[in-house]
Amino acid sequence: MLNLVSFVWNGVPGPKYRVIAMSIIVGLANGAMLSAINGAISARTDGTFDWTYPALFLAAVLVFFVGGYFAMYRATEMAQRFTQTLRETTIRKVQGSALRNVERYGRGEIYTHITRDSWTLGGIWTKLVTAFQAMLVVSFCLVYLVWLSPVVFALTAVAIAVGIWVYFLQEKFAKSHLVAARRHEVRLFGGVGDMLDGFKELKLSQPMAEGLIQELDWNNDQARRHFVRAEFLFYATSIISKAMLFLLLGVIAFVPAEYIGTRSAQTFQTLALLLYLVPQLEQMVNIVSPMMQAEVAKQRLDSLDTALAREDVGRIEGVGFGEGLRLKGVELDYTDPELGTTFTLGPIDFAARPGEIVFLVGGNGSGKTTLMKVLAGLYPPDRGEVRLGDTVLDLRSIGSWRDQIASVFHDFHLFDKAFGHDPERDFDHIRDEIARVGLADKVTLNEDGSFSTVRLSTGQRKRLALVLARAQKKPLLLLDEFGAEQDPEFRAFFYTDYLDALRAEGITVIAVSHDDRYFGTCDRLVKLDLGRIVHDGPPDVGADGLSLRPAREA
Repeated sequence: MLNLVSFVWNGVPGPKYRVIAMSIIVGLANGAMLSAINGAISARTDGTFDWTYPALFLAAVLVFFVGGYFAMYRATEMAQRFTQTLRETTIRKVQGSALRNVERYGRGEIYTHITRDSWTLGGIWTKLVTAFQAMLVVSFCLVYLVWLSPVVFALTAVAIAVGIWVYFLQEKFAKSHLVAARRHEVRLFGGVGDMLDGFKELKLSQPMAEGLIQELDWNNDQARRHFVRAEFLFYATSIISKAMLFLLLGVIAFVPAEYIGTRSAQTFQTLALLLYLVPQLEQMVNIVSPMMQAEVAKQRLDSLDTALAREDVGRIEGVGFGEGLRLKGVELDYTDPELGTTFTLGPIDFAARPGEIVFLVGGNGSGKTTLMKVLAGLYPPDRGEVRLGDTVLDLRSIGSWRDQIASVFHDFHLFDKAFGHDPERDFDHIRDEIARVGLADKVTLNEDGSFSTVRLSTGQRKRLALVLARAQKKPLLLLDEFGAEQDPEFRAFFYTDYLDALRAEGITVIAVSHDDRYFGTCDRLVKLDLGRIVHDGPPDVGADGLSLRPAREA
């Protein structure tokens, strides 16, 4: 609990000490109101009236209103900024991690971090401020109670101690339910991602859709059940604490004053004090559930530091594509936490030179896309080395290599805005490329960098993604099955005119392709099988189609 409070205190931006100071003033105003009420009760019992007490009461109410308004307004603003900071930090941790780590971690967990976890942790600040104000009032009331009646103070302390004992008794069970509820929420969010990604498939298969919806409903129901059970345990703690205080009120109200060590006037004052104390204790008890939820959220956010460790990508001077790229003995293991190594790419020996057009071919599961991710520097090899000229590419220099690469992968994502492009330097080029790939009548680039639409066919979306890749003006272009969804006319244009233009510009293209009709347009054909290169050389295209010679060293 103290670690959580320390984390929130250090993380919340803004005038924390001002809020604490104003909360103390609000607590003192609460105490002044109680003192004024009890003073007035004492005066009425004596048959007198003193205008000092109503004046003090009204002044305390004014201070309470102004101070409470300032403290909670500031606290709410700070809580929202804290939530914003947590979300930004999470997004940057995800973006700064390695691709393989993000793929293993899962989108459901990431969505939950950005939604529930950040919101839960951010919102705890205002609850802490409110609980701090209540704690000050409770402390004042207990000190006042010692002066009024040590016996009632002792009984009150016992009632509070019972509430604390019940809390610790049920804490473990409540926390286990919160952890379980969050686990089902992660599965729920992951399933929603699957529903959106596979929307077409679900529309075409009613049994598949019903199965997924049943899974989503089940996880949603389980999350609800566990949250209800956790909240019930917290509510039980609150009920028991308040019941003990109400029993105490009954004792004071019905037991003769001499048995509890008070006079008649003190009895009324004690009753007023306890009635004032109950809602303050309730506020303190009500923070238990949010605090425990915040602890669970923090534990899950802390897991990001391990599961999505930052990929410290370095850049060094003088790294360029002028001397070409070479892979020597590169191997990469696909591993599963439960199944172990499931696929190994390599060993791979491969080279690519400036201005060269290279096609990667092979059956499904042969390792083409994995090799493309290695070439892009997205999957660092487990063994072997990648060289750019004389420079060995590792974490200290891989950023310099990525700066040389543009790509359109088979599972590409098309952004609806030309992020990272300068309007004055790039926009005219992007518009020219849009026309060049035959999309001028479909989409336009607006002045703010957004596209008029991205609701295009898959082939057209790939073309627009190619436009953005080309606009980066990088010397190496990676294309993964680019021609698969193109119409025959554009496919012919791409494999002939477009690739020839890239070759003339000195752009190196490495493309995964199944269009054997156009294999003759590349400079080299590289075939993979079971994660290894089985052919690397010029394509032989004749009447009988492709004839592959034995593999040779790259």
